[in-house]
Amino acid sequence: MIFEGDYGEVPQKIKEKIKKVLEATERLIRLVNTILDVSKIETGEMEMKLEKVNLRETIKEAIEDLKIKAKEKNLYLKFEEPKEKIESLLDKEKIRQAILNLIDNAIKYTQEGGVTIKLETQNSKNPKIRIKIQDTGEGLTEKEKEKIFERFSRGEAGAKFWVEGAGLGLFIAKNFVQMHKGKIWVESEGKGNGSIFYIELPGK
Repeated sequence: MIFEGDYGEVPQKIKEKIKKVLEATERLIRLVNTILDVSKIETGEMEMKLEKVNLRETIKEAIEDLKIKAKEKNLYLKFEEPKEKIESLLDKEKIRQAILNLIDNAIKYTQEGGVTIKLETQNSKNPKIRIKIQDTGEGLTEKEKEKIFERFSRGEAGAKFWVEGAGLGLFIAKNFVQMHKGKIWVESEGKGNGSIFYIELPGK
């Protein structure tokens, strides 16, 4: 309220300090919510609320939330969306959070270029929906790929470019996807070659 001027005009110097306090508070709130999610996952208290979800729109929402962050780093954020509506019975908030975490992670560890998201269906005996999130970032070693979805795990690039990360975003994404009987994995040809994260979900 002080920052927005509800109590009168605030000098620019003070406003800059208040903005930093606000940003620090928001980071702390996000961290607390993340830790609460981890606690619920590990104790089996996380509930599912299934509904028919339009994944094309869910991905668009996640991109909208992160486009300013990408723009601040001069990165592109592209969505290769299908023409048809792709729906499945999902917990919308959990899947949205998983997608958001993966895109956010890609932005954090990409310094040039950007992130491309692709949504498609896999035609097989058991139909699958696949979400592909490809970045032009630092890439991962074989060792990093093995541990990237573990709690508090962060790659070398994480420690270098994003010192504030807790290493829980991908752990939560993995668990939210697995709660839907889906799969999540990463591919990378090594350092300097970017990464591709995949989410695969049941098609019905």
